[in-house]
Amino acid sequence: MAKIQIYGDSFADPGPWGDTGTWSHLLASKYGHKVTNFGKAGCSIEWCILNLTKQFQNGGIDETDVVIYLSGYPYR
Repeated sequence: MAKIQIYGDSFADPGPWGDTGTWSHLLASKYGHKVTNFGKAGCSIEWCILNLTKQFQNGGIDETDVVIYLSGYPYR
């Protein structure tokens, strides 16, 4: 079964709510897939891409997985 993996900065970070009560939780409920959220508030675009690349290189992303990358404003 495909997994949904989310990467990004504060736009992706579930915050203090964890994986409940967030848009990523609603996505998991709607499609019935496991959602793993790697979002982290305050991180740079470079860190997000590096994290995504490491997951891909280590086999953490399968060809059937859905990857969502949210990029914040690059000049903030």
